[in-house]
Amino acid sequence: MAENGDFYEEPSGGMMGRLIRHPYLTALAVLALGGLISCALFSTVNRLENNRLRDNFQLVALKHHSLLERTIQSSISPLATLQAFYRSSDSVYRDEFSSFVEPLLAQHAEIQSLQWIPKVTLAQESAYERTARREGIVGFEMQVWSDPKSDEKAGADATRFPIYVVEPMDENADLLGIDLASHPGLQEALVWSRDQDAVAATRMITLGQTPDISAVMFVLMPVYRSDSSPGTVRERRDQLRGYVAATYRVEDIISQTLSSQDKEQFDILVYDMMAPADKQLFYRTGATDRVVAPKFESDEEVGDADLITHSAVLNLADRLWSVRYLPSESFLRGQTTDRAGTVFVAGALMSLLLALGAIISLRHSARIRKVTVQLQTAMDKLEQDVFERKKTEHDLRLTQFAVDKAADAAYWMGRDARFFYVNEAACRLLGYTKEELLTMTVHDIDPNFPKEAWSKHWKDLEQFRSFTIKSTHRTKDGKAFPVEIALNLVEFEGHEYNCAYARDISEARQVHSEPDTGLCSFPNFADNTSRGIAVISPRLKLLYMNRQLKEWYPGVDLASGHACFETFNSSTPGKECAHCPARQTLEDGGTHDSLVQREIKGRLHTFKVVSSPIRDKSDNIIAMVEMIEDCTVGTPQLSDDCTTKSHHLAGSQSTAG
Repeated sequence: MAENGDFYEEPSGGMMGRLIRHPYLTALAVLALGGLISCALFSTVNRLENNRLRDNFQLVALKHHSLLERTIQSSISPLATLQAFYRSSDSVYRDEFSSFVEPLLAQHAEIQSLQWIPKVTLAQESAYERTARREGIVGFEMQVWSDPKSDEKAGADATRFPIYVVEPMDENADLLGIDLASHPGLQEALVWSRDQDAVAATRMITLGQTPDISAVMFVLMPVYRSDSSPGTVRERRDQLRGYVAATYRVEDIISQTLSSQDKEQFDILVYDMMAPADKQLFYRTGATDRVVAPKFESDEEVGDADLITHSAVLNLADRLWSVRYLPSESFLRGQTTDRAGTVFVAGALMSLLLALGAIISLRHSARIRKVTVQLQTAMDKLEQDVFERKKTEHDLRLTQFAVDKAADAAYWMGRDARFFYVNEAACRLLGYTKEELLTMTVHDIDPNFPKEAWSKHWKDLEQFRSFTIKSTHRTKDGKAFPVEIALNLVEFEGHEYNCAYARDISEARQVHSEPDTGLCSFPNFADNTSRGIAVISPRLKLLYMNRQLKEWYPGVDLASGHACFETFNSSTPGKECAHCPARQTLEDGGTHDSLVQREIKGRLHTFKVVSSPIRDKSDNIIAMVEMIEDCTVGTPQLSDDCTTKSHHLAGSQSTAG
């Protein structure tokens, strides 16, 4: 056994001997082999995970596309109903049209409007315009699509197809009178629908006359004069009476099929396959964290991109749409697992462990010495822990003894006002045994705290945490005497306790001492509340600031005698604050409040400031006290008044003085 490095050298110098003489080269060889195996496993598992991700997305997209197909087919069904309505009657009035389509529109929110588009010759044009005006459509006039204000008329044998009736009327009044045949895209659909006696859909069209409605799609169905469909194209052209039509916004159709979860899972891109390549994309919606979708203007571009995607075709009245589904980042994050990475890390760790094992086996003696030192250190630490525990137990016993023997009476109670600890002084003061007091409550010894007042007292204790009050205690034989009680709210292991210490002040009570009302002393109250408190003289000089207000406005020197607005008003330094509640209190002696804003530590805070007067025995105002509460949204200590009462902020963006 060699002492230098603790390496064993085989005398024969064979293969094992060479490996032992070069332990680090052995470790590197193990790491290299393990790295190659880990990379191969990572590649295989990653490919399987990508296939699983694609399959899962295909299922999600197929489910939604099936629902989208059903929704689109359902949205066209009202047109067939409206066509049958017109076939059953030679004349349909506007009020009849409105009554008939009202339930259809109510059932199909995706329909933007339903229209009746009659075939109007040049000779009939004036008659149609007069009839529309008599029916209440003031200023009805047939117009060409390109210029609704133009006086241009069609030729002598021209035929117009104006939007004569439309519902809902209020949102689509600007469409009335527009000749659909004057728009090339619509004219093509009108001719095809008439000659084929079939429903026809247009490409997406921007309604320039109605800026509130962006791009819409018209779906048309022909209505002939005969009850049955004419057999030939010529008969259909001769017997054409007009069209029933509906306009749709694609986003309205698709939005009905999208749940909130769908919107987070994928983007939907809709392409019109019958439009030019640079104008195919007409709709895009879905997840907000996609940055790829806006780059693809044609369906071919999406197909050429190396992306997880699902493509499907929609046939709407022989107009083919290609619908592309692209997964969102949130979907990919939700479906992606760390299996490939785990396999790689596990392989790398295994290789590292094997390499380390080769080295560790040769350094066994050194590790034993290291473990011995560690064990000795652990024993020393254990001895120190035992010593500290004994010291802590001694300190606890000393503390318990000191509290038990304290001169002041100690009462510890919970939220239910029941005593769970009393010291010897409390027993002597009240004349009860310790066992008797531990079965009693505060209500049994203090007439100022009946059961009905205890809930409010506990809320005050939770707010101020620690303060001093004056009250009265009653002994076992019924004798009452005044006491001064120091109250402290402490939390231990998730529970709140009131640790109170009482002192008999019968002999020390003075004529001008505070009344026995249970109110806390002002300085202690002021420094233990979460609100800012300031006392201001009638000349608006700062006399006092509590701890919270000093945290909001550090570095204020009360001895300098500055006015409150010189300290707080950052918007117009040196001038009184607008809507100053202290000034209003000084003028009428009442209580006033205001909301103001102030930037503290880079964040804009909203404060509610309440000013109240302080009077002397002659009822003169000798000072004002201001209570300042942080009402900023997100502050955990907001009062009900902050969250429910509506205020207008004062014009000055500063804290009131």
